[in-house]
Amino acid sequence: KDKVEEVSTSIATPASDVELEQKINETIVETPSVPTVNYDEVLKELQELKEANKTLEITIDEKVRGGFRTKYKDCPLFLPVSHFSMERNPSDKALDEAVGKTMEVQIFDIKNETKTVILSRKALIESKVWDNINVGDKVEGTVTSTPNFGIFLDWGRSEEHTSWTPVT
Repeated sequence: KDKVEEVSTSIATPASDVELEQKINETIVETPSVPTVNYDEVLKELQELKEANKTLEITIDEKVRGGFRTKYKDCPLFLPVSHFSMERNPSDKALDEAVGKTMEVQIFDIKNETKTVILSRKALIESKVWDNINVGDKVEGTVTSTPNFGIFLDWGRSEEHTSWTPVT
């Protein structure tokens, strides 16, 4: 919180032979120090995490056009809607509910020249889904289309995924 302090200052001002005393009330506000971010160091650390295929725990700060803003060590990051879930078009409700939530993400892309970091959840969600399915498992779903290479099956929704999967 800001610390506010009332200060009364007396200033003696000569006016011909008479000194006038003026009272001035000032408010001094002590603001918290703003951390300085060394973006180059943070970007280097994020690049190392990306190369090691490691994940980050982030909290969604706000929903913006096309995705979400978040940060890592005060470095701004962006999670596009297209990388938020397995759904092609997540509902506005699902997007609004994501604000303030903590989630695991991967670093999708880093553009050093613009200091832009793009995140993704899509591959993580997909790998969790496929890690829980084995050859021979039976799943229920609705056939949504039958192109010449197989079928697309909507096999359910959960908090984290909807899958439209080609089955061959």
